[in-house]
Amino acid sequence: MSDASSPTSPGQQPSSTGGMRRWSVPPLLFSRYLAVVIVGLNLAVAAAVLYFFAESRRSEEHKSEAQGAALVRLIAKEVENQYGRIDLTLQIVAEEYAQQISHGRDEVENWLQRVAGWHPALALLRIADADGNVIYSPAEDRRSRVPIADRAYFIQLRDDPQAGLAISQPLTGRITRTPIIVLARRIALPDGRFNGIALASLPVEHLNKILIGMVAGAAADVGLIDSEFRWVAGRAVESDAAEGESGLLVAALRKAVEASPEQGFFAATKDGSGLLVAYARSAAFGFYVIVGQPRAAVLAAWRQHAWVGAGGVALFAVLSTLLGLLLSRHWQQQAAATASLLERDEWIRQAQQVGGFGLFSYEVATDRFGVSESLYAIAGADVAYPHSWAGWLALVHPDDRQALDRAFRAVVAGRHDVPGIEYRIVRPLDGSLRWVRSTAQLLAPDAAKPVVVGVVLDVTAQRRDEARLRQSEEELRAAFEQAAVGISLVAPDGSWLSVNDRLCEIVGYRKEELLRLRFQDITHADDLASDVAEIDRMLAREIASYSKEKRYIRKDGGSVWVNITVALIWNEDRTPKHFVVIIEDIDARKSAERELGRTREMLRNFLDHLPGLAYIKDQSLRMLHVNRRCRDLLHRDAEQLIGKTSAEIFPGDRGEGVSARDRQVLDSGNSEVVERSYGDSRYQSIRFVIRQNDDPPLLGGITIDVTQRYKLEQRTTALLEINARGGTLPEKEFLACALELAEKLTTSRIGFLHFVNDDQETIELSTWTAGALQSCSAMFDAHYPISQAGIWADCCRESRAVCFNDYAAHPARRGLPDGHAPLQRLISVPVLDEGAVRMIIGVGNKTGPYDDFDVTSVQLIGNDVWNVVRRGRAEADLARRLAEVTELKDQLEQAHLQLLQSEKMSAIGQLAAGVAHELNNPIGFVYSNLGTLAGYVDDLLAIDAAVDRVAQLPAQAGGSMFDEVRRLKAACDHPYIVEDLPKLIAESKEGLERVRQIVIDLKDFSRVGEAEWQWADLEQGLDSTINIVWNELKYKADVERHYAGLPPINCLASQLNQVFMNLLVNAAQAIETRGRIDIRTGSEVDAAGVVNAVWVEIEDTGRGMSPEVQKRLFEPFFTTKQVGQGTGLGLSIAFGIVEKHHGRIDFRSAVGRGTRFRITLPIDGSQSGSMTA
Repeated sequence: MSDASSPTSPGQQPSSTGGMRRWSVPPLLFSRYLAVVIVGLNLAVAAAVLYFFAESRRSEEHKSEAQGAALVRLIAKEVENQYGRIDLTLQIVAEEYAQQISHGRDEVENWLQRVAGWHPALALLRIADADGNVIYSPAEDRRSRVPIADRAYFIQLRDDPQAGLAISQPLTGRITRTPIIVLARRIALPDGRFNGIALASLPVEHLNKILIGMVAGAAADVGLIDSEFRWVAGRAVESDAAEGESGLLVAALRKAVEASPEQGFFAATKDGSGLLVAYARSAAFGFYVIVGQPRAAVLAAWRQHAWVGAGGVALFAVLSTLLGLLLSRHWQQQAAATASLLERDEWIRQAQQVGGFGLFSYEVATDRFGVSESLYAIAGADVAYPHSWAGWLALVHPDDRQALDRAFRAVVAGRHDVPGIEYRIVRPLDGSLRWVRSTAQLLAPDAAKPVVVGVVLDVTAQRRDEARLRQSEEELRAAFEQAAVGISLVAPDGSWLSVNDRLCEIVGYRKEELLRLRFQDITHADDLASDVAEIDRMLAREIASYSKEKRYIRKDGGSVWVNITVALIWNEDRTPKHFVVIIEDIDARKSAERELGRTREMLRNFLDHLPGLAYIKDQSLRMLHVNRRCRDLLHRDAEQLIGKTSAEIFPGDRGEGVSARDRQVLDSGNSEVVERSYGDSRYQSIRFVIRQNDDPPLLGGITIDVTQRYKLEQRTTALLEINARGGTLPEKEFLACALELAEKLTTSRIGFLHFVNDDQETIELSTWTAGALQSCSAMFDAHYPISQAGIWADCCRESRAVCFNDYAAHPARRGLPDGHAPLQRLISVPVLDEGAVRMIIGVGNKTGPYDDFDVTSVQLIGNDVWNVVRRGRAEADLARRLAEVTELKDQLEQAHLQLLQSEKMSAIGQLAAGVAHELNNPIGFVYSNLGTLAGYVDDLLAIDAAVDRVAQLPAQAGGSMFDEVRRLKAACDHPYIVEDLPKLIAESKEGLERVRQIVIDLKDFSRVGEAEWQWADLEQGLDSTINIVWNELKYKADVERHYAGLPPINCLASQLNQVFMNLLVNAAQAIETRGRIDIRTGSEVDAAGVVNAVWVEIEDTGRGMSPEVQKRLFEPFFTTKQVGQGTGLGLSIAFGIVEKHHGRIDFRSAVGRGTRFRITLPIDGSQSGSMTA
């Protein structure tokens, strides 16, 4: 190292350039430094060894704990299996006991013997009754039938109906005198009552064999402890086993369970030595399994290594001391070698540059921070930068300054435990960042000028590589975890080492569940052998990888198809490390393939069963598929057609024409539908393009015989036309039109239609077609006897259709007059209605023979024609009858109106006396008041005349004339007249107002001139009606009105007033002495809260009605009143009026308790539907 870069000695001044000069250490000081270094090095080595062995001890303990935890879980699982099998046996015994006892005792005991044989370890299998007496046991074990009523497990099962499996504490067998454990289950009657128990005993020795056999090493303690912390079985110190619940292991276990109930570890002491004990609790049966290892055995290997390490440390101390002595002795020799060291200074600088590190020194007293040339290069600075700690700190990234300064201050303070620190430097040269790692140490802390020296290593490249490595690992982990396919690492024995989420999703297991399995555990049994064979080939280095499709068994029991790609990774020693497996879920693809196969088979079957020809062609118009009908028609096998073109199948123009049309459809992509007739048949051909996802489109074709459909369409069209013209043409023209359609539909040349008279013996000749009349010159009577008609009338005689395809040669032909059109073929069908022939329709002379379709067509046309004719005649008759009924209805309505008016007049007549009385009262006192008023007026007129005379006399004579006026006033009591005159006028006006109101009420009641529907106020109508019948009411009842304020309704107001009048008069007449009539109103609303109906309720406190009267209440002319007091029509007419308003009238009555009528009416009675009465 040159002077410019050498660290500065405590007594040496740095150069002005900031470089450092070479320094030397005196021998004594060097010896001290060397001693410090040796002592520090020995202490560091000792500390490292102590730390290593402490960690090693903890590792050994953790390893032992893990092994112990796995072992206790395994033992607990084995004991659970033993208990579970015995419990299952006891459940079978308890459930089948009732059935087995019906076979007899010997059979039951033999059955128990067979069941006991399932578990050779069982000492006993017995059944005890409800009193604890053993009543059944295997046949050869009857000596075990001792009472067990005092046993705790029997008492528990007897007293607790919900108890499951009962497990006793270790007991001494009363027969065998050996320790046993009893497992028992409750036997219940069908009604749930206790009927005994089924019990089995398990020797403790059998459990000891299980426990001890599963523990490797005689020094280990193992035990089975029940849920009450009682020792059951195992191997332990005799004192522990003897003490039972108070034993040391049990006591320590009880304390450990308080902190961790399910499993854990605890320390115990046995014979003065420590034990490390693992325990686990059975969730199914509640017992605990413990396994203990002496701590000395666990740490035996560690102690050996610890003694070896201690010896090594001592040897290192001796050797380092000897080395220090040798170094001190030869220091002079080393000083002599200083020159050679100086020569190597250049080499050191080069080493710094090559190694990427630099040196620095810091003089605490002067704050001088000197650096080597390589550190200048690392920091991107030169000798001009401030050579101080603050100057160096200014080069550090702001985020790292505080940590670096804190660590540096700790070194300056003399701390030796300050680790190296990594931080960033912002290079002034180019502004880039460099990561560096600094390590510093304080030299001569007790000197006057202590110095800190250190190394700065450029770790930028290392940081960059680490970042890239982390990123690569993160990307690899992300790709592993987020891959769209399952990825796993599998051990050579098949265990899962690592799995991603997609694989867990495919097989339905959680990661922790899957990692406990092997791939063999979830591979389908049918696929396992081939999978293992491929793995064996890889292990034999025959193949490097393989791919195959196989099935995994999902957690839910279902199977899933996957495609796996497997590669084997080898260790450096050429042993297998693990498999890398890529798993792709192809279950959907497999399902699609199966579905495609089913679809293809279904399509093939579908095409083979089509009623026509079907084929599929490729781009070159060669057959890919032909259906069975096509093969049968062409009389060729599929092999003779598949791969052939139409030109090859049909040589000549026909095949070329078919191929040309096929090519046109395939190129255009548009479907073609062609319908052609060949002879008497009609065919429809459909060509269409079958598009495929990625493959070229195909051509499909179907040809179907549509002759029957065409005929049906023609027949349907004809029938529809007949029905369409039925109501538009006169009967004669309609018959001619229908007959022409029948002739056209059957391609006949003649047609006829005749009606059969009601006597069924004569025919009314009606209609012929133009073709029939053209070649016919015969004359006919309008009515023709059936007996004289030819065989064409056999349809009428036999009531069935007849068809003659060779009429001229028929031996029974007759009945055609001279000049009749010649007949070659003939169809004649009857039209029957209500068992009688009503019409005959026939066609003839078709070019070809008639068939059943022709006969059916003529029959259907005949039926429709007759229906139209019958309907037309019926409609005409109905119109005539309707006119008659309308006339009768008008007469009936007139009679009803007269009856209604008669009832109204009867009611008015009945009320006339009351109305007259009501009118007479005000008219009487008005008449009396008018007489008195006339006398008053005469007197006032006389006084007025006297006053006039006084006014005409001279003033002298006025005095005597005023005496006359005073006399006249006194004579007629002038003050009283003046006082009484306004009263008379007021009383008269009041009386006239009452008369006027009665007249208005009469008008409102009768509604003269208002016979149409109109909106009216029912409460106003009620008031008017009450005023009209008030004379009938006031002497019998107090009328109380409870109005709710009804909205106007559309009604016939006068008729509703008549209903109210009838109900009010009836209520008054039903009250024998004095009572009360309550009138109430209200409304009803629908679900939307809108008023849709109103009601009026009239209730009296009269004598009520008997059930017999109630049944006939609305019957016309029924009355309970005396002769002359009623017509019996009031309530009948009221019912009719309410019904006419689409309303409802309800009543409730009881003898001696009165009657209540309620009338419910819709808001618009003219539009509403009928309400329930």
